[in-house]
Amino acid sequence: MLHAVAVFTIWASVRQLVQIGRIDYSAPVVTIQHELALLRASRVRSTRWLLLLSPLLWTPLAVVGAQGLFGFDVYRELGPLWVALNLGFGLATIPLLVWIARHCAERLGGSRFLKYLADDIAGRSLATAIGFVEEIARFEEER
Repeated sequence: MLHAVAVFTIWASVRQLVQIGRIDYSAPVVTIQHELALLRASRVRSTRWLLLLSPLLWTPLAVVGAQGLFGFDVYRELGPLWVALNLGFGLATIPLLVWIARHCAERLGGSRFLKYLADDIAGRSLATAIGFVEEIARFEEER
C-alpha cells in the first residue's frame, strides 16, 4: 500500500510537470489561463485523494516502521486482528474527516493552512478549480 501511494504521488507529480512543460507561453492569455486552471484542478484532485486515503497509511507505515527501526514484527507480535482493526479505524476516519472538513472548517481559527487543508478534503478547492476552468472555457467560446 505504501508503495502504491508512493507510485501514485510520483505519477501525479510527473503528470503535472508534463502539463507545465506543454504550456505554450506565446499562446493567447486565455489559453494559458485555461491550461493553468486545468493544472490546478489536477493538483487539487491528486492532493484530495492523498489526504483522504492517508488514514489508511497508518497501518502499513506502522508495520514497516516497526520492522525497519526496531526489528519488531507487528504481524507476529500483535496479530492480524490488530492490523484489521487499524485498517477499519482508518476506513472509519475517512468519512469523519470529510464531515469535519465540510462542517467545521469555519471554526479552525485563523490558520490559513488548516482552511486550505479542509477545503481540499471537503472538495471545495476542486469545485472552485473546476468552476474556474468552466468559466475560462465559456470566455474562450465568446471570443
